[in-house]
Amino acid sequence: MTQQTPDRPAASPAPPDTAPAATDQESPAQENENPAGESGEQAGADTPEARAAAAAAAEAAAEAKWQAWVTEQESRPAQPAQSAPPAQSAQPPVPPAAPGPGWPGMNPWAPPQPPAAPKPPLVHRRWVRAVTRWTLAAALFAGAATVTGQQISARERTDVPGLATAADGRWDYPELSLPPLPEGSPPPFANANKAQIHHADLRALLLPPPETAEAHPELDGTDWLEPAGFAGLMDSEEQREDLAEAFATHPLRQIAQRGWTMPDGTTTEIYLLRFTTGAVADALFDREFGTLGTHKDLAVAPKTEPDEGWPEENGRIGQVTTVVRTEAAPYTEGHTRLAYLRAGDVLGLVVQTHPDDAAEVPFHQTVILQAQLLG
Repeated sequence: MTQQTPDRPAASPAPPDTAPAATDQESPAQENENPAGESGEQAGADTPEARAAAAAAAEAAAEAKWQAWVTEQESRPAQPAQSAPPAQSAQPPVPPAAPGPGWPGMNPWAPPQPPAAPKPPLVHRRWVRAVTRWTLAAALFAGAATVTGQQISARERTDVPGLATAADGRWDYPELSLPPLPEGSPPPFANANKAQIHHADLRALLLPPPETAEAHPELDGTDWLEPAGFAGLMDSEEQREDLAEAFATHPLRQIAQRGWTMPDGTTTEIYLLRFTTGAVADALFDREFGTLGTHKDLAVAPKTEPDEGWPEENGRIGQVTTVVRTEAAPYTEGHTRLAYLRAGDVLGLVVQTHPDDAAEVPFHQTVILQAQLLG
C-alpha cells in the first residue's frame, strides 16, 4: 500500500517589523553569510534586504527539512493499515465506588445474593372492601340464624306457627325413669351380671299408664299374678296345661301385671314374668312364644299373623328381643294386637284390644317404651 505524502506546509513570512529569531535550525548558508568574525553591527542591521535574505534562508531551511522527512518515509516498507486505537482520555480512570451498606449488588466482589422473594400481588382496594362487606354480612346472617334457631328450639313444637305436628295417635306417657337397684347389685346386662338378672322390683319395671288412662275393667291397677292365672290367658285347655308344665320345668319366680283403659275404648294389659336366670327365660321364650313355631294363642286373639307395620330393625331394641303380631280376620271380641318381649331373666307380654280396630301407632309406642324399661 503506497503511503501518501502530506502537503508541504507553507513557510510563514516574517512580520515586517520583527527581526527573525535565531534558531538552531538555520541553514549552513546562513552560517557562511554570518561568520563569527563579523561585527554585531553588521549582523543586527535592520534593512529590507536583510529581512528578505533572512526569510529566504528560513524558507530554504524548511524546504530542506521537508525533503529529508519525505525521503525517510518513502524508504520505509509499507505497513498494513491498522485500525486506530481508541482515543485515550486525558483524565485518569475513575475507580469503582466502594459498595455502601444496603447495596450488595453494587459490589462486584460481594458473594452472590439469594433471589429476592416475589412480592405479593396487589389487591385492589375495591375488592378488599367488597370482601369485607360480604364477610360482615355473612357473620351477621349466621348470628341471626343461630339466635332464631335457639328461640324456636326452646319453644314447644305445637307453639311454633307452621311447625305444629298433627296428632298421630300417640299417647301422653309420663316421663320414664329406671327403678333404683339394691345396693351392690349390677344392672341386668352388665359384665358382672352373667345371669342377666333384673334385681329391681318387677312391678317398678311395668310401663306406667298414660295421663288420660282410666281403670281396667278386670285388672285392679298393679298387682301380682299367679302362674295359673297367666296360663288362663291361653285359648284352649290343652295350651293352658302345656304352659303350666313349662312353668314347672322352667323355674318361674313371679309375675307382675298392669292394665288400663283409654277414652277411645282401647284396653291395655302388660305382664312381666321373671325366671331364675336369663338362660331359663330364653329357653321358655323359644319354646312357647313363637320363635320355634310352637307359639301359644291367646283367648282374645285365637288367630294371629306377623305385624307387617312393625319395622324389622325393631326386632331387637337395645338388649330386648321382640315378636310382634296382630289378630287375623275375622275378629272375635274386637281387634287385638300383641307383642312378646325377652330381656334377660324377664319375659313380657303386651296386649291391646279395641272394639273395632286397635290403632297401630299407640300400640307400637307402648311396646317400645316397655322394651326401654327392660333393656
